[in-house]
Amino acid sequence: MSLAVSGGRHLQALLGSLGRLARSPLATLLTLLVIALALALPTALRLFVTNAQAATGNFANAIDLSVFLKTDVPLAKAEQLAQAAQRRHDVASVTLIPADKGLEDFRTYSGFGDALVALKENPLPHVLHVRPRSDDSSAAALAAAGPSASAITTVNPSRARRDAIALPMPFAPPVTMAVLMDTSGYY
Repeated sequence: MSLAVSGGRHLQALLGSLGRLARSPLATLLTLLVIALALALPTALRLFVTNAQAATGNFANAIDLSVFLKTDVPLAKAEQLAQAAQRRHDVASVTLIPADKGLEDFRTYSGFGDALVALKENPLPHVLHVRPRSDDSSAAALAAAGPSASAITTVNPSRARRDAIALPMPFAPPVTMAVLMDTSGYY
């Protein structure tokens, strides 16, 4: 078959298709809408995920641990523990949240401000907010870190819920996950 004949057949098929499309405009419109939707959905999902990552600070592998100290630990000892934890090779950052700051934040954001006035003393402990290095933030690494935190005599004995660490989150924007500690015996 020559090139001219092949080109002529392609032109004939194009004109025949356009004629069939023109004879049934509703079916044509619905077909075009389905094709447009099929092309728009992956683009919209990509845009949503990109915006969610930008809005959350792009915490791709951030897993934080909260180490609750015993309530009788003085602030100076808590600061020493924070400095010691910061020197560990598997820790990226440590933030000390003093008990007074924790109570102030709880009073501000919980809506129980008036009820908390009745407290004679602060029942909250000092908290070390620990962020492991990104290469040490797997579920196995966090499970191994739990006993070392509990071995410190000023840390309230805690049990990490390993299922809370290892939850997969497909298609969800990355969020900061916390190791949930058993707080029985605090109050």
